[in-house]
Parts: sequence; structure tokens; C-alpha cells
Amino acid sequence: MRLFDDQAAGLRGKAIALYALLIAANLAAWAWAFAVFRDDAVLLGTALLAYGLGLRHAVDVHGEHTNHPVNRAGNHDSTSSARAAHLPAHS
Repeated sequence: MRLFDDQAAGLRGKAIALYALLIAANLAAWAWAFAVFRDDAVLLGTALLAYGLGLRHAVDVHGEHTNHPVNRAGNHDSTSSARAAHLPAHS
């Protein structure tokens, strides 16, 4: 598929097409959710809550990986074996 190849040509068009695809899929999923859950406010509310928490997670600046003990130790001591374990080997 040309949309997902690694070439830089037509990058703007690819980005627009990808966002259009994501928006269309999102609208289709919400249309389905409203159709299925129209009689059950609790399930619709749960779907909206899950969506909101997913958005919050997607834009969270402090990812889980930054709070991991291995990374904290590696950030404070550049000679840490924990940090060295995650670096690629250079020959």
C-alpha cells in the first residue's frame, strides 16, 4: 500500500489520508456504540469514560517507561549497568 511505504514523496497527502482513515474509523465505532447502547445509558457512559481515559493516556507527557525503576537508576548514573543493558552494543 502506498499509504504506508517509507518514501517521503507525497507525505502531506499520506498524512491527510491517514487522519481521514482514523477519523472515519472513530466515527464508525461511535455510530456502532450509539446504535448498540442507545437503550443502556450505563454502557454508553462506560464507553465514553473508556474513550476519555484512552485519550488522556495517549497525550500523557509522563509515560510509564519514565517511572520505571531501571530507567530512574540509569538516568541518575550514566555508568549504571541497568542503563548499559538498554544501550546497543558498539564494536
